[in-house]
Amino acid sequence: MTDSNFGDWLVSKKPELEAFGRFVTREISSRVFAELSDSRSKTFFKIEPTSRAKDVASAVKKQKIKNYSDPKYQMTDLVGARFVVLLRSDIKIVENCLINCSSLWTARRDREPKSEADTNPDAFRYQSVHYIIRNIEDRIEDGVTIHAETACEVQIRTLLQHAYAELGHDRIYKGDAVVPPSVHRIVARSMALMETTDHLFCEAVEELERINKDLSSWCNWLDKSYRSVGASALESQDDEDATTIIETFFDLLKFADTNAVSNFFHNSAIECVKSRPRVDDLFSRPVVILVYWLVLNHPTETKARWPLPKFRDDLEMVAADLGVSFN
Repeated sequence: MTDSNFGDWLVSKKPELEAFGRFVTREISSRVFAELSDSRSKTFFKIEPTSRAKDVASAVKKQKIKNYSDPKYQMTDLVGARFVVLLRSDIKIVENCLINCSSLWTARRDREPKSEADTNPDAFRYQSVHYIIRNIEDRIEDGVTIHAETACEVQIRTLLQHAYAELGHDRIYKGDAVVPPSVHRIVARSMALMETTDHLFCEAVEELERINKDLSSWCNWLDKSYRSVGASALESQDDEDATTIIETFFDLLKFADTNAVSNFFHNSAIECVKSRPRVDDLFSRPVVILVYWLVLNHPTETKARWPLPKFRDDLEMVAADLGVSFN
C-alpha cells in the first residue's frame, strides 16, 4: 500500500474511527460510574474522558518510519481514548471495567509503567497504562458501521502522569530539536518526584479511608448500643454532631475498648440518660455514650477541645452525673 493510498483510506475511515472512539469512551465511563458512589463519580475523572482519531499526516509520517506491511491492522493507534484519574490505585478501577467488556472487544495490555521502569529505569518515555482493544463484531454506533477488528488504543493515566506526558512526550520525545542531556536529567528528576508524590497521595488516601471506616464503625456501634438499652434517640448514626465529636477525639479513641465503654455506660450512666426528657440535646444522641467515657477518662482534654458550644451545658451535666469537676 502506497502512502497516498493509505492516506486516502484513512480519510474514508475517519468517521468509523471517531465513532468507535466515542463508543469505547462512553462504555468504559458508564461502567466506571456504575462501580462508584454518586459523590465519587462526579470527581473521579480529573479530565473529561475523550477520544480522538489520529491525524492523517501524522499517521502517514509514522507509516514512512515504521513501514508496516499492513498499516490498516498494525497501526493500532489510529483512534485513541484517554482516561485521567487522580491516583495509581484509581487506574485499576478503569482497567477492570475495560477488561470486563469481553463481549464487546478483545483487550491486550500494550504498556505498563512499572514493568517498563523496572526493566529500563533510565528510559525517557511518558508513563501511562496502555491497552489495545479490538471490536469483536460489526456494530452500528451513531449511525456509523464499525467493523470487526477495528482497533483503539486506550490510555489510562494519573493526573501527574498526564502532566509529565504533556511535557515529556509532546515537547521532548516527539520534538524535532536535539534535547541536551541536562534536560533529560531534569525530566528524570521530575519523574522521580512524581512517583514519590503519587506514593504519598496513595498513603494519605488509604489513611483517610481507614479513618472513615473506623468512624463509621464507631457510629454504628454507638447507635446500636444506645437503642439496646431502650433509650430513644432523636438522631441516627448519621448525626453530624456525633461525627464532629468522634473526629475531634479520634486520637483518644485509640485507647477506648468498646466492651469497656459499654460496661461503663450500662453501670454508671444509663439511668441518667434515660431520665432526661426527649429534647434535641446531647442526651438524645447515641454519641453521649462516648462523651461519658471521655469525661471520666480525659476530663481536661474533653473540656479544652469540646467542639460543640451548643452542647456545653450538656457536657457540664455529664460531668455532674459522674461527679467530675472540670475545675
